[in-house]
This record gives sequence, C-alpha cells and structure tokens, in this order.
Amino acid sequence: FPSLNRKPAAAFVNVFPNPASDNITVQITDSRAKLKSYFLYDGKGNFITQQALTTTPDKFDINTQQLPPGNYYLVLELEQGQRATKKILIQR
Repeated sequence: FPSLNRKPAAAFVNVFPNPASDNITVQITDSRAKLKSYFLYDGKGNFITQQALTTTPDKFDINTQQLPPGNYYLVLELEQGQRATKKILIQR
C-alpha cells in the first residue's frame, strides 16, 4: 500500500458529528486502510477506553452518552501500523 504509507493516517478517517452528544461515527474513507483498534482519552490525556475490532468496518458508531461534556482524543490504529488522532468535543 505505497500511497497509504505516504499519506498521514488521519487523511483516511472522518469522525462526525463534531461536536457530538450521544454518538460519534467513525468512517474510513480509503478501502485499503483497515482499522485495527481505537483508544479514547480525555482532554488531559487520561485513558478512558479501548476497543480492538474483530472485523474491519469502514464505518461504525461509538456511544458517547456516558462521557461528561468536554474535549477527548480518539486514537485510531490501522492494521498497517499507522495511527490517526482526532480531537472530539462532547456537548450536552
């Protein structure tokens, strides 16, 4: 996947809506980029949760209802070893 190695992983990932309230949707925009897992951190960098994916969906939702309002960082790890970090805002 030479073109995957040249582009930053964040170029292959959309996260919406942002700001969010109850759910965020993660969408992989390049079919060659396979998502392996994700990690969620609060705005101070404290670990919240992680999820290893048993399939490689091109789109999935993450429930954010239990999160208090604030800034969060979603770190997405691709099977190719790349990582993308997306800042998300939870508002109520």
